[in-house]
Amino acid sequence: MLRAGIWPTSRQLVIALHLPGPRAARLHLRVDRTPDGRDQLADYLARERYLEVVIPEPLHRFDAVAEHLHLRGVLVWLVPGSLIDDIVALLAVRSSASVTLAAAIARIPTLPMLSPALRRLPPPDTRQLPLALPRSS
Repeated sequence: MLRAGIWPTSRQLVIALHLPGPRAARLHLRVDRTPDGRDQLADYLARERYLEVVIPEPLHRFDAVAEHLHLRGVLVWLVPGSLIDDIVALLAVRSSASVTLAAAIARIPTLPMLSPALRRLPPPDTRQLPLALPRSS
């Protein structure tokens, strides 16, 4: 399964993709934190059939990237802020080390000790009418 971790910077979202296989390959992407950037990211990631995206819960509260992904059928996991703080301390990196942190949170579902801390973003309610996200999101 392909896994992606997303870490925010002030103007961009940094995405670390971990490609499965005997030789683990990594790919890093950056998109602008604009509605168009989020749409492009969601369209790009939705093309992959077996994909899990891991997002820090604080990012989910203040950025609509999870909704953009979710509306396109991408599986989204949320990582609690306390676990993110522990990972930053464990790696001994600054929170500005965006590629390293995106790669670290992408690996959380594979770690049996940490994976129970993840919370799956619930599927959208099918009884609700899906409306387009506002341009200001």
